[in-house]
Amino acid sequence: NNPINRSPSRNVITLFITVIYVCVPFFILEWYKATYVDVPNNDVSTFLTSYQGIVSVWSTQSIGALLVMSNIVQLILECMVNTSIRSSVFYKKYFSSSNQYGHFHAKTSATHKINALLQNAYELHFPAQQHTSLNNRSSKSAVMLNYLLHGEKESPIGGLTWTWKQILTRKLFSEHGIWITSRLTVMQVGQLFLFFPLAYACIIVIENYAERADQATDLLRDGLPLWIYTFVPTGAHIRSSFYPAAIVSLIIMILLWLAYLPSYVATTLKYRTGIYPSLKSAYFTKYRNNIDCVYTNIGNGIFAMIGSAVIFFALVGIIVFLCVWPFTQDSAFSLIAWGLGITVTILLKVFLTKAC
Repeated sequence: NNPINRSPSRNVITLFITVIYVCVPFFILEWYKATYVDVPNNDVSTFLTSYQGIVSVWSTQSIGALLVMSNIVQLILECMVNTSIRSSVFYKKYFSSSNQYGHFHAKTSATHKINALLQNAYELHFPAQQHTSLNNRSSKSAVMLNYLLHGEKESPIGGLTWTWKQILTRKLFSEHGIWITSRLTVMQVGQLFLFFPLAYACIIVIENYAERADQATDLLRDGLPLWIYTFVPTGAHIRSSFYPAAIVSLIIMILLWLAYLPSYVATTLKYRTGIYPSLKSAYFTKYRNNIDCVYTNIGNGIFAMIGSAVIFFALVGIIVFLCVWPFTQDSAFSLIAWGLGITVTILLKVFLTKAC
């Protein structure tokens, strides 16, 4: 991975090793399944033919395919030494480095800011010059009068929808000069890839415990006391409780994924406009030393998403389960009724206190 010492031969060797890593285990597993599929009590063959085994194998193959594609792209870049190819529109659009894009967007952003400053000055001075020629006043007083008449113009920026709109239209860097760092990009991509395994894990856990609950229900014989039948939950109770919890946890993950970039952009704009002090801050030394710990944000973002998903999955699932489970259904409904009654009473008290 040395960016200075690279050659096509190294990329060819890396590509060859990656292909071996991807293809050889796959062919070995296929041969094993075809050879030992009829052997009784074979746990390995049973796992490979199950849904979990198929998903595991193809997930590994997908990751290997991405690595192969990345090595192919690197090999193409090393082989493209022809001047005419490097100057083509296709090469500049799809194979330009981030450094080139960074210089281009930085210059575009600076040009946009200067044009905005000139436009603001023109809007203040041009009407002032007309007003001065008609009333024989100084241009300075006319400009100040024009500023007082029109006032400052503000635009709502830095929000959730605004940030994603600027990202999708490619204006965040070219107009506002905000660069999305590679660490933040890696964290966002990692969170996106984490979404699907967690969704799959929720389904596996719910179905596993639901099957166990159905098996426990089937083992109950006739003639037992009624409270035993109400105490043992069924698979329908598990599914109706934890599938909504899984949906809520996945929605929380999506909201967290959508909120990271707007939070980063809003913080940058607050530092730029002076809402957050930087050089004059009492914590300037702390901020400067914390720059060396920026790499921890990748792990924080990924593990924070896992923790949030697990907490909401367990919390919402347990609450819904207590309302669905016949053994605790009456008590749960009573607690909900008490909570609603107390909440309505407190809200009425606050409303009447503020209104009178």
